[in-house]
Amino acid sequence: MKIIACISCHALRYPKHDQGGGHHNGESRIQAVKDTWYKNWQKVSDQIDLKFFYGQWPEESTRLPEDNEVFLDCRDDYYGLPEKVKAVFKWCTENGYDHICKVDDDVFVHLDRLLANFEPVDYRGYECEGPTGKYASGTAYWISSRAAKLVAEAELDPKWWAEDATVGLILARNNISLVNDERYLCCSCEVCLKKYSQDSIISIHTTRPEQMYSFMETSNA
Repeated sequence: MKIIACISCHALRYPKHDQGGGHHNGESRIQAVKDTWYKNWQKVSDQIDLKFFYGQWPEESTRLPEDNEVFLDCRDDYYGLPEKVKAVFKWCTENGYDHICKVDDDVFVHLDRLLANFEPVDYRGYECEGPTGKYASGTAYWISSRAAKLVAEAELDPKWWAEDATVGLILARNNISLVNDERYLCCSCEVCLKKYSQDSIISIHTTRPEQMYSFMETSNA
């Protein structure tokens, strides 16, 4: 069984130096997801599962997770993302999922294309490169249970706070290479949207929740 693991947090607070480029505070991104492509997921829920993952809830709160939510015993802040993704992958593999599509909560997903273009590879997404080497943009990527277990069991290096680069580094050390797929678009600027065919894009990293609604209108046109 496959699952879309949508990573979110209880309180959206980016460090000042990381605001911009799609990182903005105080916006209801999960609500935008639920109002848009999540509704399409309900039509294909027999083919792929979907859960929203959060870290530790503030101690003063008594809210329990809803049916489509998972609260994990891990950090919930921006720099705790490597720890959170490790916990997400551990939960998914322990619950019997063979392939995980890790998605951020500010990403619009064309679910029909996601399912139609699925291939059972270990690691697939939009290729980026940095000091740690090549890795899939954390906005959206596929990872197999085999690869996810390696991440879940790996010791984190505190020097690398970026979740996506950390995952790529761990997998590279275990001889798992990324399959580059630019249809998992990590940007929604005009240049990128014109560069790639709108009929082929599988996922798009948005900068504002209103973009979710705009993409939904276009996809239903």
